[in-house]
Amino acid sequence: MDHEPAPAPKISAWIAEFASWEPDDQNAALNLLVDELPKRTGGFELVSALRRATRHHLRRDFIRLLPEELALKILSYLDVSGLCAAAAVSREWRAVASHNQLWRPFCEAERIKETIVPILRSRRGLRDGLFSDKQAYEQYRLLQRSWCKGPLPPRKEVQAHAGHVITCLLITSHGLVSGSDDKTLRLWDLDTKSEIFTFHGHSGGVWCCAASGDRLISGSTDHTLRVWHLVDHRCEHMLTGHTSTVRCVRLAGDIAVSGSRDATLRVWDIRAGTCLGVLTGHQESVRCLEYDGRIVVSGSYDFTVRVWEPTTCRAIHTLHGHTNRVYSLQFEGSVACSGSLDMTIRVWDINMGVCLHLLHGHQSLTGLMNLSNGVLVSGNSDTTLRVWDVATGRCLHTLHGHTSAVTCLSVNGQYITSCSDDGTVRLWNLRTGQFVRTIADFNDPPPAAGTDHLVVWRVQCSADILACAVGRHNNNHSSMLALMDFLPAPEDAMDIT
Repeated sequence: MDHEPAPAPKISAWIAEFASWEPDDQNAALNLLVDELPKRTGGFELVSALRRATRHHLRRDFIRLLPEELALKILSYLDVSGLCAAAAVSREWRAVASHNQLWRPFCEAERIKETIVPILRSRRGLRDGLFSDKQAYEQYRLLQRSWCKGPLPPRKEVQAHAGHVITCLLITSHGLVSGSDDKTLRLWDLDTKSEIFTFHGHSGGVWCCAASGDRLISGSTDHTLRVWHLVDHRCEHMLTGHTSTVRCVRLAGDIAVSGSRDATLRVWDIRAGTCLGVLTGHQESVRCLEYDGRIVVSGSYDFTVRVWEPTTCRAIHTLHGHTNRVYSLQFEGSVACSGSLDMTIRVWDINMGVCLHLLHGHQSLTGLMNLSNGVLVSGNSDTTLRVWDVATGRCLHTLHGHTSAVTCLSVNGQYITSCSDDGTVRLWNLRTGQFVRTIADFNDPPPAAGTDHLVVWRVQCSADILACAVGRHNNNHSSMLALMDFLPAPEDAMDIT
């Protein structure tokens, strides 16, 4: 092996003498030497050589050298892309960039602990502590990629409810619940896509349902509600009192509120199976309601929206303004939004009882809405969806693409899933308003001549599952359930960094 030649004795002596000087003298000598070099023949080459020789001595891995607390503080200012770039620098940087403390804010911003982690627990059998915040975020990104890019998962289609109309769909922690005009509800396993149980008991069609924990409540055209246990599948209570079809129901903990075509709302304790009160005041059918455990907001065919205090059964406000039936409601904090057959959406301050904004743009009935974090998504019979800022009343995006009435919508994180009479399910970016892709087209290939085309009546989405109720146009006695599972296989795990 070649060795560098030993320095000449006079150089060694000069180095030894330089090393014996005081630091101030060393600095002064170096400054004089650097100033002198350009004056000599070939001096610039010597300056370049000096720069090359000293470059690696000036490099310092500050992340490796700093205490971990300071290194984490510095990296905490990076976004996800920046953290991934930092992790590629070295093994030491990668170890710091993978710290839970850095990934927790991203998980909290996307509510990953509430959405993705329960899926990993129930469907992958992972226990708390066995996966980090970074791994949870990686699963979130994998799911996003599964929804937005690459091959679509296979579609499982089952003939549900013996060809009757599926009137409601609900994804719960125990599986998918479907309700039908065949007087039953069915519980489906989201892993095997097979039926677990059929709930019998109603003597009329099931029109609505809601769930909390282990309990499911359903409302029917038989004027009753029933409380079911989702684990042992028994009917715990039959709730009577309404004198017409139960059109809508909401559940918060053990308290349910139902709205009926008899123009009343009723408040129920579902564990005791008792009616806690009757809310009267509407003059026509109650079409929609929302309940957050504290306040009830209802919309009616009498053109009004009412705000109630359920513990006292007192009407706090009656909100006038719509000039036709109210078909849809959303409620968040002190703001409620109502959609009407008068083609408008109204934004209300339910504390003050005043209309904050009148939203124009849709050309037909607004029967579908979702309100989350101050952003309202509305679906309309005019084939469009719109995204609104409820604080300003401004329309942020108008989503064009469906060729027939929008029949249902679901918002999951930053994505909107919509379905339509045109037989398609489409995915949109909530923040940008951009069309992402068609998730399903039930009329591709087109139906045979003389056969009605398929329409999608209901859609429900979770972070990993898409569930659709599909039927034939103008044929109310033919329906099926279509399920798509977007959870990537365990072997598809990614390292985001």
